[in-house]
Amino acid sequence: AASDPNFKLFEGAAEVLAGRAKTGMRTLSADLLADSPDAALWRTLGAVDLNDWQTARENSMRGAAVAGTYPLTLQAAFGLAAARAAIELNDLGAASAFLAELDPSALENKQGAAFEILQARIADASGRPDDARVLYDRVVASTNRAAAAEATLRRTSLLVRDGKISNAEAIDAYHSITIGWRGDEIELMSLRAMANLMVAENRHREAFVAMKAAVIADTDAETTRLLQDEMQREFAALYLENKADKLDPVKALSLYYDFRE
Repeated sequence: AASDPNFKLFEGAAEVLAGRAKTGMRTLSADLLADSPDAALWRTLGAVDLNDWQTARENSMRGAAVAGTYPLTLQAAFGLAAARAAIELNDLGAASAFLAELDPSALENKQGAAFEILQARIADASGRPDDARVLYDRVVASTNRAAAAEATLRRTSLLVRDGKISNAEAIDAYHSITIGWRGDEIELMSLRAMANLMVAENRHREAFVAMKAAVIADTDAETTRLLQDEMQREFAALYLENKADKLDPVKALSLYYDFRE
């Protein structure tokens, strides 16, 4: 069985479907599946689960050749994954092309919400923030909690970027997300966005607390690592570039001992 490509493909696909993307990707990356467009389709799905956008993008082009032979739900899952990877790599044309292959009316609730979020991201990146906001609002009002949390995050980032809401209002919105939705990339992205706005508002202690919350949530995630790097640079700036001189001396000393590690 180990030398049977069909068995290997089935094994890897089952692992991806079961939420074991890391194991599935190892199985699907076997040499005997190197030229398989079916394996490429499943590698696309697995790579997106792991936020490995480049691998997903590379495989999506080959997987697209066989996507139409799969059940509609899997066709949609592949199209959404391929579009997501393209957006993360700023290839809006490819993302739009993948979404154009899907029939929104045939998508199940979760996939329909993901479709609208991707459409909103393309609209915003294409200079149409008002269109993006309408789409985000629709997802926020949906019954899909995960998608609503992501839409709230991205809508908040859009609004604060364009000066439609204040930093303080955005911080409150991000904080609400971290209370109501935990355990995945959306929580980490909300903590990161919140922490950086807190720094801009000179709320350094709260920003460092947000960083620690991200470390507790998922210490190995790329978003956590980026947030740690940002907060470490800010911490160094406070004490090596004398920015802490603007703080109350007792607060500055307390902050130093609490977060110097």
